[in-house]
Order: sequence, then structure tokens, then C-alpha cells
Amino acid sequence: MGLLPAYIDKVEELFISEQDTPGQVYAFLSFFPSFELFKQLRTFYFQFNDEAIDWPIVERALNSLSKTRIDTLSIKAMNTDNRSPLGIVIINLFRLKSLKRFSLMSKIDSINWSDLTKISSNIEHLTISGVHFRFQDLQYIFQCAHHLKYLDVDLINMIYIDYDETETIPKKNIRPISTLSTLILYFQQNSPITMNMLRQYFNCMPVLNRLEIKAHTELLDANAWKMLLETSLPLLTHFTLRTTTFRLEEVDLQNVLASFQSSYWISKKNFNIILTKHEYSDFNGFGIDKMKYNVRYEFDWPVIQCWIAPDRTDDFRFCMGLLPAYIDKIEELSISEQDTPDQVYAFLSVFPSFELFKQLRTLYFHFNGEAIDWPIVERALNSLSQTTIDTLSIKAMNTDNRSSLGNVIINLFGLKSLKRFSFRSKIDSINWSDLTKISSNIEHLTISGIHFRFQDLQYISKCAPHLKYLDVDLINIMYPYHDEAEMNPKKSLILMSTLRTLVLYFQRDSSITMNMLTEYFNCMPVLNRLEIKAHTELLDGNVWKMLLETSLPLLTHFTLRTTTFRVEEVDLHHVLASFQSSYWISKKNFNIIITKHEYSDFNGFGIDKMKYNVRYEFDWPVIQCWIAPDRTDLLRAFTFQLNQRFNALITQCQRLRFDFIQCHKDDFRFCMGLLPAYIDKIQELAISEQDTPGQVYAFLSFFPSFELFKQLRTLYFHFNGEGINWNIVERALNSLSKIRIDSLSINAMETDDKALLENVIINLFGLKSLKRFSLRSKMRSINWADLKKVSSNIEHLTISGINFEFEDLQYIFKCAPSLKYLDVELIDKIYFHYNEKKERAKKNILPMLTLHTLVLYFEQDSSITVDMLAKYFNAMPVLKRLEIKAHNEILDGNKL
Repeated sequence: MGLLPAYIDKVEELFISEQDTPGQVYAFLSFFPSFELFKQLRTFYFQFNDEAIDWPIVERALNSLSKTRIDTLSIKAMNTDNRSPLGIVIINLFRLKSLKRFSLMSKIDSINWSDLTKISSNIEHLTISGVHFRFQDLQYIFQCAHHLKYLDVDLINMIYIDYDETETIPKKNIRPISTLSTLILYFQQNSPITMNMLRQYFNCMPVLNRLEIKAHTELLDANAWKMLLETSLPLLTHFTLRTTTFRLEEVDLQNVLASFQSSYWISKKNFNIILTKHEYSDFNGFGIDKMKYNVRYEFDWPVIQCWIAPDRTDDFRFCMGLLPAYIDKIEELSISEQDTPDQVYAFLSVFPSFELFKQLRTLYFHFNGEAIDWPIVERALNSLSQTTIDTLSIKAMNTDNRSSLGNVIINLFGLKSLKRFSFRSKIDSINWSDLTKISSNIEHLTISGIHFRFQDLQYISKCAPHLKYLDVDLINIMYPYHDEAEMNPKKSLILMSTLRTLVLYFQRDSSITMNMLTEYFNCMPVLNRLEIKAHTELLDGNVWKMLLETSLPLLTHFTLRTTTFRVEEVDLHHVLASFQSSYWISKKNFNIIITKHEYSDFNGFGIDKMKYNVRYEFDWPVIQCWIAPDRTDLLRAFTFQLNQRFNALITQCQRLRFDFIQCHKDDFRFCMGLLPAYIDKIQELAISEQDTPGQVYAFLSFFPSFELFKQLRTLYFHFNGEGINWNIVERALNSLSKIRIDSLSINAMETDDKALLENVIINLFGLKSLKRFSLRSKMRSINWADLKKVSSNIEHLTISGINFEFEDLQYIFKCAPSLKYLDVELIDKIYFHYNEKKERAKKNILPMLTLHTLVLYFEQDSSITVDMLAKYFNAMPVLKRLEIKAHNEILDGNKL
């Protein structure tokens, strides 16, 4: 508040709230009783408690908004039941010519909506919740706000009129609303509104494409809805009909669901009815301590069961039906629009808040800003503050003009439990300086696609003092003057005493110089890995030598990358030559990589490309590459052996097989230069850290995805979890779903705490082309029960070093019915009670009709008996070869 007067005529966005901070509104308005001085104010969130402040103070403040050019306004008012003057103020706010988005949440018994007929409003996006608003009042909204595109309104009749009056009022001429594309209506449980009354309004909405109804029993007739939608709303693409078991007796539930099971409903992929059973809550949604969410209605109470119709035998819907039973146990959750448009909307329709997911630690949330209303997403993301989330990945598409998303992102940095945060989107404006007010515990941070200037790094360093890994794209969408870019970094920089890995992407026309980089590197005393995707200003080998020697003495790995889009090919060899000195040759893990790419005009944020961010030219297909320095041994360079060695390498390439296991570093670089020419022909590939540390990282720096290897059938992928960032490995392994891989061998070292590897492994079982799979690693926890949801074609399977119990065999049998060969180590690192294991083993075991070879390894203290083995062996009728690495319990010749 002491600083604010200096910025009062520059403030564009303002939040004032009683949420967790009683008295804040009163304190603010004591200093600034009017908003007239806030000349640049465009967005205002105003949440107050009427019992904590005198009404004339609030009234004056709200009325003063007419002196501003406010664009977005959100009001949440508590304890205003008898505050009729608030109704007058609300009506007047509709007059504001600049106002485009208006959200009102309150509890007002009386407001005369007919007064809107005297007003012409420019509002396009309107939400009204908790206020006295009758069905027939919709006509006044339509008459007033003829540019309306989005309307979300609770139809609440607090002053009960006669039924006949309800019938007659809507029969007035209703003004067509020719711009409305989204409509959400909440009806009270005892509402008298019928389908015929709805039809009158729907006939006036010619371009409506999204409709959600929170319905009473009168509105649950599937045939009536079919006729209404076909005749009145021909352009509708998304329809959700919601009700609860508080409104519908469970005995009638199945009849209602069955009525929506016709071919019409099944053919409409985005038309659904959702029935939910909730845990009762007597909370009315307007208490001072519950301002975050409006849980006034039963739709917002905790979900304990749900049903969705029609049944399209969809795995997602099946899981949604199961989810309520596990909601307080779920630790990891992935929701994505990737190949499944509208999945996020469907999920958040049932679970609008993550607050109920008490054990949630990891969330992947990938959404399309055009496919879901922003308030729904905003509420969901804000609810993460009620969890102890540890790892969060957000990928948001079509969010170019979504400035509110920037505020949500800034707030997420303040989550005390959050350690890993990845955010990929396209936002033209985000105020990173707001991070200076936040203390974050984030250790691993990735920012891509967003407006982020070089000087914004200082705000990250100030906010996140525990940061160990930072990968950020430096993108200046709002181009400042060069002098400004030069000047801003000269502020005192915060020491980043924990940062070990830094990856920076610079735009092609960036104005950042080596001197500016030096200022930041001097504040990173323990940095040991650095990767720069550089513009031409940063390609001088001698300057880099001086910088690294003086500013980053502990650096062990350095990669400088650029492309031929940035450096002309005529200058390419001059650049490479500057890195050919004895200093660079002696630094085994210091390299410059220049790549030539096939041009792509894809911007990386389309709905069908969510897996990878190919926004920048570094992600386009590689057609040629150069590496410096050249460390080839000159003494060997003229020997016959060298010629033989290179001939052998070239022959291997021509056989479409690249084997880099224990490959000499010089040979590896030589092959990497050849590889782009064969990339779409290679059938077999082996990449390994065995005796060649850094090889996997080097390979994936060139080829982050295997998608380009169209003919790849066999892959040996052996990596060290400590030697490479996990996100890079995850992306590479997930990309195998884009090819027809037949044989896969993964050997992963130092992966004890890599819980995310578990999800990747389970997904790999689902690859339809995969026939042979060998997995060797060291993981304490993997939920093999997840294989029940997967259908696999694997015939030859080896599992070694991973937590795998004897009773987990049943999940392999269920998942892989074509299995012929199984070699598995039975390692129990999570010790259950014996009785629990016994119970789990009693489940019906599926016969393995194709298994002819079985190899089992048992731990020394295993509790498995011959009788338990017999149950499984009885399910293997064609087994021919059996090898047991046994413990004492199964060494009785008579029993065997």
C-alpha cells in the first residue's frame, strides 16, 4: 500500500479480497475510496463481506468505476441478503461502455432485472450466481446485452410467484441473441420450468454451440431433448445435462440413463448426461472462509459416485465411474486434450476442483483454451492451493490473449509443496515482476512459448532460491527498445547458489550480448551443465572460453547450439574453427552443434500436436549437422586401421543399423553426421551410456523424438537417470507410440526415485506393434495393476531389478494374452502382510495358452510356496521350458 501511489496511474489489474484476509477491503478503501485515479485499470476482482464494511463506502467505490475504462469485473459479495441498494449498483454497472466481462456472485433476495431494458450494454461474457434471477429475467439480459457470447446463470426464484405467472411472462416477444455461443443454466430442484418454455428461448439463439443444463426432474426426458436440440439448436456441438441423486431417486436412475442410450445420443460424441451422487454439505457457499468456491448448490458438494450416458464403451468414462471411490487416494493424474478433445471439459464437469484429491502429488494438465470456458479452468488451477501438489505440468493451447492465465501461473509459484513446474503455452503478456512478492520452493522449472525477457530471469532468481534446474525460452513478444533490454539487467542480481543446470533459448534476433550473459553467470557459482540455443551474437569461441573460465569454473557440460537459419552456411566453418583450439579439444563435454533443418510452418500448439513443442526451428527434422571441436586423434587419422574403422561404420549405416554401445566418442560424432541422411530408413538403433557417459544426452539433443525414425523396428535404449534430465527421456520414450517399434530394450540406471518412469513403462505395454520388451532398472514402486487397463501384443518379456511381486504375474497374464516367453525377477521392495498377499493371490488367474518358456527369480527370503506356484502353473497348459532361481521354501523334490 505504501508503494501503490507511485504506480496508481499505471495499474492495469487489481485484486482486493476478504478471502483469508478479513479487513483488507476496508483498509484499501480507506486509502483509495474511489477508483477514478486508476486511469489504466482494466481488470478488477472485488470480493467483500458486507458485514465487515459500511455499505456507502462500497457503493461509492463501485460507482466510481464509471470513471475508468474497466474491461473485466468480478464481484463476490457475502452477507448481502437484504442489501437492495446493491441491486441498483449492479444494474448501473451494466451501463459501463468498456465492460466486456462481468461475473457477479452474491446472495441478493431482490433485484429488479427489468431495469436492464433501459440500458444498452457491451458485455460479452456474463456470469450470475446466487442472486434472485428468474427464468423470465433472461429476456431482459437479451434485450440489454445484444453482443453477449457467453452466459452462465443460476435461475433462483427467492420471491415465489404463482405458477401461472411463470407460464405467461416468457410469452412476451423474446429478442434474438445472435452472438450467444455458450449457455450454462442452473435450475432449482423445485423449478416449474418445462421443455416447452426452454424451447421459446432456444429458438432465439441461432448460433449456440455449447449448452450445459443443471436440471430438475422435469428436464430429464431424452426424447424431448432430442426433438428440442434437432429443431431449435441445429448448430449445437457440445451438450451436457447434469443432475444429482438429491433430485432423482436412485430407483429411477437407471431408467433415465437408459433413455439416453439411443443411436442418436451415441452418435453425438459430445452430448452427455452426467448423474452424480454427492456427500451432503450444509454449507451455503458464502462464508468469509470459503470465498474461493461457490458451493451453494449440491453440484459443488464432494462427488462420491457418478454415472455417464450414453455408454460408448469409452475407457475414460469407465474410469470416471470408478474414480470417486479412489478420489482421496490418487497420487498422480493426467488429463489431456491430446487425441482426446473435450476430455478436460468432461473431467472438470464432474470434478470442478482438485481440492478433493487429498493425496494428489503429480498433475499433468494439458488443455485447449478454445475448447473450454476459462472460468472453469481458472477455478480448477486455483484449487491446487488446497492440495500438496509436488509436480505440475501445464500445456495450454490457444491462450494468446488470455491475460488471466498469467495471474494464475504467478499464483502457482507460491504453492509451498510445488517442487517441479513445467509450463508451455503462448501468452503475449505476463508480468514476471510479480514474482518478487512470492517465495517459491520450486527446484525444477521449465517455461516455453511465453513472453519472457532476458531481464525477467532476475525475478525467477529472487522468487525461487532453491532452484536446481531451469529451462526457459527467452521470447520477447512485446519488443522493448534495445537500450531498455540493456539497462534492466543492471539491477542487483540475486545469487542462485543451488542452480546446477541451465538451458536457455534465444530468439534469432535477440539483442543479448556476452557481457549481459556474464552478469548472470557470475551469480551461478555451482552451475555444472549449460545449454545455449544461440543467435549469432553468441557464437565466438574465444569469448566463450574467457567467460567459462572466469564465471563458471565448475561447469562440466556445455553445449552451444545454433542452426543454419541463424548462421549463413558460408560463415559456418569460421564459427566451427573458432572452437577448434586446444582449450576446447581438452574439454571433452564442451561442444558446439550446428544443425540444418527441414523447414516447418507448424507453431507447436495445435490440438493434434500436444506431445511435443516444435514451435522453434531446433525441433524441426534434422537433415545435416556439424560438431566442433573435432577431437579425432591425428596420429590415428592416417592409419589403415582408421580407414577400416570408418569403412565399417559407413557399412553399418548402409545396413540401416546404428549401434552406439561402447562407441568411441569420435566414431559417435562421425555417425551423427551421417545419420540424418538415413533417418527415415534406419531399422535398428542402439544408444547406451555403457562406458560412454553423455551419449544419450548428446543423441537426444539432436533427435529429441523417435517419430522421425519411420522404419525403426528395434531400439536398445540404455541410460543413466542421473546423467540426463528426465523430461528429455520421457519425451523420447513417449514418441515411440508414433512408430511401429517391434523390439525394445530399456536399461535404466539410477532411477530409484523416478516415479514418472512407471507411467511411461505401463504405456509402452500398450504399443500395438511391440512384440519383444526387455526392461532392466531399479525402481522401488510400480503399480503393475494398471496393466489391467492395457491390451498388449507382447510375446517376449523380460523384467529385471524392479519391484515385482509374485501375485503381479496375474496382471501380466491379463494384459499380454499372446505371451510366449517370460523372464521376471520377483522382487518385493514394498512389504505387505502375508495375509494380504495371500488374499491377493486368491483372485482368478487367467490361463496363459501361449506361454512355453518361463524363468523366475525369487529373493532369498521369499514367502512363496510350492502350493502357490502350483496355482499359476495350472494356468500354463503348453509350458515346455521352466527355470527357477529358488529360495529354501521350494527346494523339496517330492513337492516339485
